[in-house]
Amino acid sequence: MIEQMNRQQREDLYEVKLRFFTNITHEFCTPLTLINGPCEKILSYCHSDTYIHKYASMIQQNALKLNALILELIEFRRLETGNKLLNIKRVPVAEQMRSIAESFTELAESQELDYRLQIDENIFWNTDVSCLNKIVNNLISNAFKYTPEKGIIKVELTIKEELLCIRISNSGKGIKEVDLPKIFDRYKILDNFEVQNKKGISPRNGLGLAICHSMVNLLNGQIRVSSVPNEMTTFEVLLPSMEITIENTDTKITEVPASVLDEHLVELKNTPTEYDKNKQIIMIIDDDPSMLWFVTEIFVDSYNVISLSSAEEALQQLAVQLPDLIISDVMMPGMDGMSFAKRIKSDKVLSHIPLILLSALNDIDEQTRGIESGAEAYITKPFNVEYLENVVKRLLQRGEELKEYYRSVLSAFELEDGHFLHKEDKSFFEKMIAVIDSHVQDTDLSVELLSNSLGYSTRQFYRKLKNITEKTPADIIREYRLTIVERLLLTTQLSIEEIMDRTGFSNRGTFYKVFAQKFGMTPRQYRSHKEMDIKPVSADDLKTNK
Repeated sequence: MIEQMNRQQREDLYEVKLRFFTNITHEFCTPLTLINGPCEKILSYCHSDTYIHKYASMIQQNALKLNALILELIEFRRLETGNKLLNIKRVPVAEQMRSIAESFTELAESQELDYRLQIDENIFWNTDVSCLNKIVNNLISNAFKYTPEKGIIKVELTIKEELLCIRISNSGKGIKEVDLPKIFDRYKILDNFEVQNKKGISPRNGLGLAICHSMVNLLNGQIRVSSVPNEMTTFEVLLPSMEITIENTDTKITEVPASVLDEHLVELKNTPTEYDKNKQIIMIIDDDPSMLWFVTEIFVDSYNVISLSSAEEALQQLAVQLPDLIISDVMMPGMDGMSFAKRIKSDKVLSHIPLILLSALNDIDEQTRGIESGAEAYITKPFNVEYLENVVKRLLQRGEELKEYYRSVLSAFELEDGHFLHKEDKSFFEKMIAVIDSHVQDTDLSVELLSNSLGYSTRQFYRKLKNITEKTPADIIREYRLTIVERLLLTTQLSIEEIMDRTGFSNRGTFYKVFAQKFGMTPRQYRSHKEMDIKPVSADDLKTNK
């Protein structure tokens, strides 16, 4: 009874530790971005000398290593909680393993190792390819960590007693016999977490081996280790052939990060700039002051930047000023980034604004949720600065391309070939054109009539339209009418007065003036100039104004 209680207590403590480390890894993503991002800026700065470049590269390299460790811990959590789903299929194991092993060849040459591959050809096996890749990659990486220069590493693959046999051996110091049972002890993994990477190396019972052990068990296999100190250490994996399954969706557990303790942060001041009416506006939202500062610094030289610490502040700002693009963190107190995205994308006045979500949650389910919430892009931390800059540049460029399209003559009434960032924009424009078309004969057609018909106030209507095209409502109405005029001139025998009546022009002088501005001649001259190329139809053939 006491033994059972102790076992349960140990299991509970293990689960608490595992949950803690998984939670805290999400918090590592933000400071990692603040390490990796500035390193990229330093390394790309043309005036950086070799000294700066060397140490910035070292910082960046270790930031990437820490990121890899975070991903390993998240993977370990998924395995331990039973949330790793298998996708068993026929795998060309020999080809797959040779590809992985050969990727270490350059490293072996640089360390002058005797690197031997003994992989039987044409071996196919029913297994999970992602698990296989992880097992092989981790075991070979582990061998390289503990093999001295000019040492030996052997990678073997064969069939042994109807089991797939993978053997990774390396020379070196080896493992004491008393320590062999601890190699795959799941409780020791977290007990020793704080000493990992001490003196620049990871212990044998690190996360990589823990993941291997869990994945081998998941595949109903066995993994064992044998070692002769100061000679050879061998890891052997035996895997049975499994029943082929249908494809499964690999689901990851999303952990809620632990609360961040208050701390005294170094005061960060953004580069002072003045508002430039010729620059586009970017709104940046992040509750972390350091991240908010860093992302702002990336764009402050090229854009007008509005920096805000919460989604609620952003909504208040959007009521008085519309940016050209928004960058928002996902995990924030109060309204999070997903909720914020849904809020603005459901607002007819705001839905056209491109939105980028930045997040420490890097599993595919979260990325899918981000896109489904309406965001144009979902970028995980730590992000590549150049990639973020290019995404922003492309989204803003796309917005300008849309505006340029609507500056064209046909944009006011031909939407079939147009492309919108959001279906809301297309729907808005099509409804507006439909209203204009139904009232095209009405000389009193006005902005007020358009906005009321579409359910907007006049101010909201102007703001919505401005973010799609530079044209005013009056410009669009006039261009639409003139397009109908041109069509009627070329396809009917209607008189000029009849055409004016059908298109809502009541003043002959105004009509001739705007027509000449658009076509460079009078309506009669235009008809005469084009009539040789057009076959006219009678007025009776016209059922509509189109």
